[in-house]
Amino acid sequence: MRFIKTGVIVLLCFYATIGLGNDQKKQVEGALNYLSVLIQQKYQLSTTGYQTAMNKKGTFITRKRGEQYTSMAKKVYPNQTLKKLAMLQKDYINKLPETGELLSPHHFVGNQLSAALERVREKNFANCEMQALEAAIHIYVLGFKNMAIISNKAISHNYLLLEPTTLWPKGAIVDPWTGYDVREFNFYQRNRYKHYAKEISVPQNMMDWLKKNARTYANKKWIREIRRKFFPGKGPRPLKSILIPKK
Repeated sequence: MRFIKTGVIVLLCFYATIGLGNDQKKQVEGALNYLSVLIQQKYQLSTTGYQTAMNKKGTFITRKRGEQYTSMAKKVYPNQTLKKLAMLQKDYINKLPETGELLSPHHFVGNQLSAALERVREKNFANCEMQALEAAIHIYVLGFKNMAIISNKAISHNYLLLEPTTLWPKGAIVDPWTGYDVREFNFYQRNRYKHYAKEISVPQNMMDWLKKNARTYANKKWIREIRRKFFPGKGPRPLKSILIPKK
């Protein structure tokens, strides 16, 4: 009888642990999806987003995200929409004011990237690399630092990849540019993104900037909302104690 009772207690503890893990996963998924929505609401102007939405082939972005890109672009630029989006990107967003040089955000360093972030926020315009940076900034400030912005030349796309954790043993992808929720980076997603070693790189300048500037450039209102809605009483860096890197 004693062995039976012991077995029952162990079993109950096992199921309680599973339940806690599931609750925490839903909590973190809710927080990251909410962050993604905030980024999507902020950035509805995007040259690449508009082009992808107008192509109307495939499902790499959600229908809702595509509608955001097209409706906002046509509202701001009713005529010559794509041309004017491209001009905004070329003549303002990606242009170094000091020299007039045109660079990708991958090549901005230090204060150059800070200024570029201020420009995209001013115009509510961001392609995938800057939307990935916004996601990284806020997740970093919420307490999880094991991640990388991925530049994938196979699909000409940038996204945020969270390293494997106890909640997502294969890692997770955060990609507000597409409009999809956070997803575990399983075999299907890896193939969907053509995430192969020969195709990907990590823009180290963006990661270096993140470590030095995330707290300065995080949207304080967003951080407060996420903490209040999803992590009440969990302290300033709730993800630190929930998203545990997998050993």
